[in-house]
Amino acid sequence: CPPHVLSQTLKHLMDKERVKGFCQCIVAQKPREGISHMIQSSGLGGMKPNTVVMGWPHAWRQSEDPQAWKTFINTVRVTTAAHLALLVPKNISLFPNNSEPCSEGYIDVWWIVHDGGMLMLLPFLLRQHKVAS
Repeated sequence: CPPHVLSQTLKHLMDKERVKGFCQCIVAQKPREGISHMIQSSGLGGMKPNTVVMGWPHAWRQSEDPQAWKTFINTVRVTTAAHLALLVPKNISLFPNNSEPCSEGYIDVWWIVHDGGMLMLLPFLLRQHKVAS
């Protein structure tokens, strides 16, 4: 699909889920290249993202995607080279969507690197979302 079609589809899904934000579609030959391009080119004017969120590559253990671990490692490298925070949520596929409120559970934060307090703010912000309330 052309990038403008993908962008319109993504905007429609964001509207459907009532997600406020900007979207950008990157077309690349390989996922590793696309992720690298997206990290380097994302933002709007002076606003640039400071965090990359991605799921753990479970598929690398099965023969589904033998390149998944290489894509994961490359994303970690590109993210750290760009001096961005990297969040890797556990079991992201089990996270509730906007139509499934979740009133119980835990948000565990492993504070590995001093980040100016962002990781201390993250659980608070996540609890403010309507899915968690």
